[in-house]
Amino acid sequence: MIKTIKNQLPTIVAILFTIIILAVTLLWFNGSIDGLIEDTTQAYLAENAKAVAAVFNTKLDDQLVMLESQVRYFSDIDLTDYNAMKSTIMSTKGIGAFKTIGVANSAGTTINYNGMSSGNILLEPYFKEAMTGVNAISDTTTVDEEGDEVLVLAVPIKKDGKVNGVVFGTFDKSILGTLVDTVSFAQSGTNILLTEDGTVLARSPSTYLVSADMTNLFDYIDSSQVSKDEETVLRYRSGKKDLIVVLTPVGLHDWLFATVLPQSVISQQTSMISSYVIIVILAVAFAFALLFISILYLLKNNETITKSNERFKLVTVEAQDIIFDYDFMKKMLTIDGNTDNILQTDKNSFTHEETLDLLKLIHSDDGGIREEFLNVQDNKDNTIRGEFRVKCVDGTYSWFKLKSTVIRSNDGKAVQIVGSLINVDEQMNKELRLIQKAETDPLTGIFNKGAFYEHVQAKLNEATENDLFAIYIIDLDNFKGVNDNLGHAMGDQVLSDVAKKLCIVFSDKDCVGRIGGDEFAAFLSLSNDGRKLGRSIIENKAKAICNQMQETYRARKKSVNVSSSVGVAIYPSAGRDYETLYKNADKALYKVKENGKNMYSIYSEEEYGNKD
Repeated sequence: MIKTIKNQLPTIVAILFTIIILAVTLLWFNGSIDGLIEDTTQAYLAENAKAVAAVFNTKLDDQLVMLESQVRYFSDIDLTDYNAMKSTIMSTKGIGAFKTIGVANSAGTTINYNGMSSGNILLEPYFKEAMTGVNAISDTTTVDEEGDEVLVLAVPIKKDGKVNGVVFGTFDKSILGTLVDTVSFAQSGTNILLTEDGTVLARSPSTYLVSADMTNLFDYIDSSQVSKDEETVLRYRSGKKDLIVVLTPVGLHDWLFATVLPQSVISQQTSMISSYVIIVILAVAFAFALLFISILYLLKNNETITKSNERFKLVTVEAQDIIFDYDFMKKMLTIDGNTDNILQTDKNSFTHEETLDLLKLIHSDDGGIREEFLNVQDNKDNTIRGEFRVKCVDGTYSWFKLKSTVIRSNDGKAVQIVGSLINVDEQMNKELRLIQKAETDPLTGIFNKGAFYEHVQAKLNEATENDLFAIYIIDLDNFKGVNDNLGHAMGDQVLSDVAKKLCIVFSDKDCVGRIGGDEFAAFLSLSNDGRKLGRSIIENKAKAICNQMQETYRARKKSVNVSSSVGVAIYPSAGRDYETLYKNADKALYKVKENGKNMYSIYSEEEYGNKD
């Protein structure tokens, strides 16, 4: 032993000196940490404020993009014709978080999608700005026709390079509050949107740090210290609370984005880190003491430890699956593996209630897997396998492949589930893209003929006597004239427009497809409430198709009027399978063609009989 100590004496001395130097350094660091934390935290607060202001700007830009999508409905109508404006705006849908969406002509006359008017906005600054051809946002809130304070966004309607009017949307203060409700430092702040004079435009819903009746933040802080060009960090006292306010320019109307935080955010950080430093000092000292005591043993077994570490590293590299084990007796779930993209915690053991919460991360469309886990005691299956989507920490879903075994007692009761999860997101997404490509019409982006048939037939196979469906066959009138007179490029544009209009008329639970050159089809599924109205809903959809499709297209100094003829067959009176419904809808379409086109007809056995 003495010989070994003599041989390792230089190493032992070096370790002792290291302990002394480390202890002195940590003690000095602990003495100066408060100021360092203060400066670092303020710098972080400024960067955080800049980030949340950028998020708010992005949200406003997203809402402007939504408004821009509505402009296409008004580009080709006469905005001086109030009835045309009203008819068009009322046929559109509300989008995004807007309280209301409206259209105004160049004279400032307005009509909203709910049929009400917002009055004349000719003299409003945002209207004047939008009429110059750029997107505009009101510089403050204004009172709308219902007496609510709203922020107004407006985008120009252009035709042949000239602005003929604007599409506008409004946010009331509650919705505007959700736009400024961006996660701030330590998730403990209150966000406020201010005008350049400090007037409060909106605030995040959680206002426990700031009085709910505050109208101007500059009444509480020294506004002369506020910079309009860079972030500003100020302190003030409200009641018994010491607060920090971080202000950053928004880049719009000289607005400011303010985040109000309790002073305790920094105080707690300082106290916590100081405590950590002390703990680290003690832990390091204790660790080096243990190291000193065991140094000889470690050196003696160095080669064995090295080999063990190499074997452990190889095993770690190879183990890429997520392994889980649920014990029914303990009602505990244990997970091992890389779960960073799924869980926001480092722990690997979960209670029964926490396990149920984890099962909720499975996509609702893949709920069958969840039900298998929940009902494992009621069935006799010894394996649970499948592929499903799991919600990740960033809000997206990833595909996982499950392989698991149910261990049962002699009486068949499940006592344990052991299994693995493999991330197959890249492979599954590739397969789904191939399926989508195979089902989609490349020109219009809706279902092709084969995919439309498969989706409709699948719904018919599951239908009952209480279900009510309708199939629509839509044929474009004068489409040949478009190709002959306006060119095939315009013909393609017409087909794309028709697909978009059909997607507006029908909801996501319905099916829309292109089944021929200029022939389209739609399949309507009525809900329980919809079935009560029955035929009237089916007729209204047919009327909407005819109204939407009637449009004049121009190119090459020529114009062609395009309309549609629609044949409709209703399940189950007109058929119970796809072929019969299609045939009868086609008969109704043929009658429309014979009677002058640009209308619809609904098949009935009394009118058409059973003759082909």
